[in-house]
Order: sequence, then C-alpha cells, then structure tokens
Amino acid sequence: MFETTYIHAISLSTLLALSAGCAGGDDFSAAGGSSPSTTGSGGAPTTSGGGGQGPSATGGGGDPVAYRDAVGAAYAGEGRLVLIDPSGTRSSSYNPNTGAFESADDIDELEGGLPIADVVAAGTVDGETYLFDAMGQVTVYDRGQGTFSVPDDLDEVLEDIPVTGVSATFGLGTQLFVFNEGGTSYAAYDTSSQTWSPVYSFTTDFGGGGAPIASVGAAATLGDGSILLFDRRGAEYCIYGGNGTFSDDFDLSELGDGTLSFNETAGD
Repeated sequence: MFETTYIHAISLSTLLALSAGCAGGDDFSAAGGSSPSTTGSGGAPTTSGGGGQGPSATGGGGDPVAYRDAVGAAYAGEGRLVLIDPSGTRSSSYNPNTGAFESADDIDELEGGLPIADVVAAGTVDGETYLFDAMGQVTVYDRGQGTFSVPDDLDEVLEDIPVTGVSATFGLGTQLFVFNEGGTSYAAYDTSSQTWSPVYSFTTDFGGGGAPIASVGAAATLGDGSILLFDRRGAEYCIYGGNGTFSDDFDLSELGDGTLSFNETAGD
C-alpha cells in the first residue's frame, strides 16, 4: 500500500486527513441529482496527452533533446507511480514512500518493452494498465502475467466511449475513469459489465465540484484510494481524498523530493 507521506512534504497533515474515507464506493459525481454534461463523439476518437508539448531540440549537431519537466500521463504500478513526460516518450518511476524519483528512461523500456511508440494517457484498474498512444491505439498490460495485448483502436478496446479523445485515466475498483481530450469532462467505464456511466463535468461534478484545478491531463490512484490529479498542462497537481475533499493545488516542483526530470543524465 502506498503512503502519502512524501507526496508533498509541506502538506503532510493535510494529506493524512484526506486519505480518510476514500475507499471504493465514493461518489465522483455531484450529489443532489445535478445533470451531467454531454459531449459529442463525431468521428473516430483519438487520444491526446496532457500538456500538449513535445521535446524541443537544444542546438544542432546531435545535441541532446531537452524534455519539458511536466507530467503528460501517469499510472500506478507495484509500490510506485510511473510518470510520463508530455511528449509520451520518456518515463520516470516515483516512490511515494521515499519521495524519490528514478532516472528517466526511454518509453520503449517501460514494463520490459512497450508495443506502442508513445504514451499520452494511462491508467491501472483491476490489475491491468491501459496505455494510450497519440495515434488512438491502446494496449493493455496484464500486471500479473507481465504481458501486453496487441495494440488496437481506442473505440475497439473501450467500445462506445462517450467522450471525445482521452487526456487522462485512473482506476478505482473495477471502474476506469476516462477524461476527454480537454480534460474537462469524464465518464467511468466498468470493466466487469463493460458499460459506461453518463458523461460528467470535472469542475462541477467530480467530488461534488471544488477542485483547485480546472482540467485533468494525468491522474493516478494512490494506495490509500486517494487520487493524484495533474492539470492539463502537467505543471500543477492536487489530491482528491474522497468525500468531496481536495488538497490545495501545488506546483510540480513540490512533488516528492522535487527532483523529477525527464532529461537524460550521465549514464542514461
């Protein structure tokens, strides 16, 4: 089980309070019968990563590429969080128990060999991690077997998806919460019944409203059931602890020990 102690050192007491009462069954839509928002689905859905900005070259002649230190995708693994840069091509593992980040690596090294070229959204639910690329392909990693499914179209893997594009996902119980391309609306896919919830507005319906960020570009479920939410730019984050309770929003530089970097270092 993850601990939230090192998610944000300054807000330890806040995070410990947030973790109470956020187990499965929490209502992620607004109470009181508010009407969920809807979004058209015209045409084949595509995926789009958080932040929307890839790496930029730093000079000519084969100089290293400078990767933007923002989070474009995230998911929970065994005792760690995997964070992916906005280009979808670099990843870093984060240990919530120590607050430490591992050195970044190319995305093709992820989980022993990724069958897609980039990852712009990801989420783990019920022992499986869904990984979405920029071309609308999805592969599912079986965490127990250590195997990937053959990549397939988004609307084949998540049939009848009611949102347009995917910016972020996270799992809770048997449900995969899927945010639209802009990160402003979401629906929940039940992996057992293979059915969708209605579409809801993030700002008014998620946790009853009141989130300190306006959109979601990456998300991951922590071991205590609380949800780590990154904004669409991937530069800020907050934690939803259940029962309509959000932390403040924090700058990405305040996550863990503050050393997250997707750039290459000596020995990479």
